[in-house]
Amino acid sequence: MKAKGLTHALVFTVGTTLAGHALAAEVTIDGRLQIGYTYFDSSGGGHGTTIGDDKGQSRLGVEARQRIGDAFMGLARAEVGLDPDTFGDSNGGESNPFRAREAWVGLQWGAGQLRAGRLPGAYKQAGGIHWDLMNATELQQRRAGGLAGGEYANTGFLNSLVEYRTPSMGGLELLAQYGFDERSEDDTDRNGDDFLFGAIYREGPWELIGAYSRDDSRRAGENRNWKLGGRFETGEASLAYQYEKVRVRDQIDDATVDRSDGALTLAPSETFDFDTRHHLVGISQVYGQSVLWIAWGYMDADEDDFDIQNYTLAVTQFFSQGLQWYSGVQYQDRGRAYQSRHLTLLATGLRFDF
Repeated sequence: MKAKGLTHALVFTVGTTLAGHALAAEVTIDGRLQIGYTYFDSSGGGHGTTIGDDKGQSRLGVEARQRIGDAFMGLARAEVGLDPDTFGDSNGGESNPFRAREAWVGLQWGAGQLRAGRLPGAYKQAGGIHWDLMNATELQQRRAGGLAGGEYANTGFLNSLVEYRTPSMGGLELLAQYGFDERSEDDTDRNGDDFLFGAIYREGPWELIGAYSRDDSRRAGENRNWKLGGRFETGEASLAYQYEKVRVRDQIDDATVDRSDGALTLAPSETFDFDTRHHLVGISQVYGQSVLWIAWGYMDADEDDFDIQNYTLAVTQFFSQGLQWYSGVQYQDRGRAYQSRHLTLLATGLRFDF
């Protein structure tokens, strides 16, 4: 007992002494809330409406930065997602209103940045969702043809990763992630021996990206995803193209609408295992406080009948730096394997960043 107490005293003393040589941490709280209304018209599942944030745009985060001497900066972030329309309510029962997004600790210095924890994949950080102006709305390109979904593509966050990112080298940034945890045989996905790589080059109006992911931890087998893309932006307008070659072991949203016992429900996703190629073309134009977005997305499922081709037209109105209102339409022409061959989405919603 005496030894344990002495150990605690030493830890407290050392921690206090070290803290005295560092500046106080800067802590910021940030968040985003989105509520959208969507009308579905499906050739196979009827039609109906939903309200909420089904694509997971809403989140709440806390970030800390602390300078250590003249050369280093300590970093940390934790972020959770939430559903503002229900806030976790489950018909009166107890429910967790939050879902895991990211949580990590890092260190930044002149030679780059090192982070470890639950992180957005390097594949996700390059291009993709950052070029889709309707990302995380019902009008998004993920799983609608233009972009692949899945944790190792453009969707999720990955556990137990270590990431290194270089500083900008003449406009080029490289980032690499590796899963060191070998416990991939238990019920928790630990991402052992998985590798993800991303490259981002920015020069003037150009942004060029490339990314690759290797997933060996799943029982389903190997995933090998890669993508290349380019974006040209003048400040008032932009043009972007991205190509992906993806080995799918994931769920693709069928997005049909059914009525069961008088209630409106979305049909469940199906699990697929095949190769896909994705093409995304996006054009934006600024008009005062509004931005016009036109996109074409195409998923070619090789010899399978799960092709998707979508056409999206949307307008976003910015009322202030934080508040925006989006409205748009998306039409999907899909392969014979889908329950619904044609799907039209009409969506509008408000988003507030703080």
